[in-house]
Amino acid sequence: MNRLALLTLACAATAVAEHPTVDELLHGDVITDYSPYEKTWADFKTKFGRQYASSEEESYRKQLFMDKVKGIEAHNKDYMNGKTTYWKDINQFSDMTGEEFASYVHLEPNEPTPSRVKRQQKGICTKYTVPSGSPPGSWDWREKGYVSRVKNQGNCGACYAFGTTGVIESRLRIQTQGKDKDTLSEQQLVDCFAKSCGGQNREDVFDYIRRAGGIQSDTSYPYTSGSSGVAGTCKFNKNRVVARVTGCRYIARGDETAMKSAVYFNGPVTVGIYVGKGFYDYKGGVLTDPNCKNTSRGRHCLLVVGYGTRGGIPYWIAKNSWGTEKAESGYWLMRRGANTCGMAEVVNFPLVNSDSQGSSGGTGGTGGTGDTESTRSFATASSGKLLLVVCHCIFAVLITSLTVLY
Repeated sequence: MNRLALLTLACAATAVAEHPTVDELLHGDVITDYSPYEKTWADFKTKFGRQYASSEEESYRKQLFMDKVKGIEAHNKDYMNGKTTYWKDINQFSDMTGEEFASYVHLEPNEPTPSRVKRQQKGICTKYTVPSGSPPGSWDWREKGYVSRVKNQGNCGACYAFGTTGVIESRLRIQTQGKDKDTLSEQQLVDCFAKSCGGQNREDVFDYIRRAGGIQSDTSYPYTSGSSGVAGTCKFNKNRVVARVTGCRYIARGDETAMKSAVYFNGPVTVGIYVGKGFYDYKGGVLTDPNCKNTSRGRHCLLVVGYGTRGGIPYWIAKNSWGTEKAESGYWLMRRGANTCGMAEVVNFPLVNSDSQGSSGGTGGTGGTGDTESTRSFATASSGKLLLVVCHCIFAVLITSLTVLY
């Protein structure tokens, strides 16, 4: 292959998104027939490394799996016939019962509203003030390069930790115009704050990071609880802090208009959802699950990174922490404007700054507008940087073309 072809391929590769596009989330491979089923079962065991303790257990798991497969086929036929807005697929949870699934992911506590009101009164988080101006019809922070990779919490109830690190990582990228690419330590939060693999409240986690003086990177304090299923001994080293939290904001319960404003003007936000059966094997489309009602099992934390409307259906773009096998490379689209699975009831985000900026700044002082100016200007700068990269690529290809020709 000549130099021109190589350079052209390299430029094309640079432009490939790290995250799935909305079109990929809306128009994926919908499977309505998984036969031959013995091969499907064998492929599942190979892909997810399943080894069962006895033939009796394998027979039990196989039956659970086959029941799931039949349910997925029926659901996907409904999707193809326009009876539902999302489709399903086999994933790492397909041989588990609903109870086992809930136990595996360990949801964060589902506090009654009065408890959260008391927490807000303590001033841990203050109410988000909606700034002037109207957000556009759609927005996706992934397109700006300000959303970190999808991670996997594994067998530990650390969704709150992954939501917390994800929202801080995005806000640091926004603050620094993409220069700060640190990924942060969930293990610090599990070991030093929760001291267990049980779920936690995000407002308290933000406050812990503020009081502790910051959070380390996941390079200096790597995640291990996903495989062990337990917390370790706290090894926090304040000298290795790479990011700090200076405060946090909450959005009024059920206010998706304010939530949209916060996502556009400020950046990604964390939400807590009730997990219904639709979540176990969701793959793509816009999730509208009537079965995910308020439950004592608690909530699961997601990071909302954007929003839009397609085919008349408004949606949120949500980043999960169950790895890239679950859903479309780790992202879900959820119905917007309907408080789907209670996702608009517990919404918040931290005010942050990287360690190099000291601990007295943050993205804003008193709410909404403090973050707004920074975020909008950084988004514009990001677009300019992308245009510059494209121009450099085109220029390099043209120069190489001339070299090849002459």
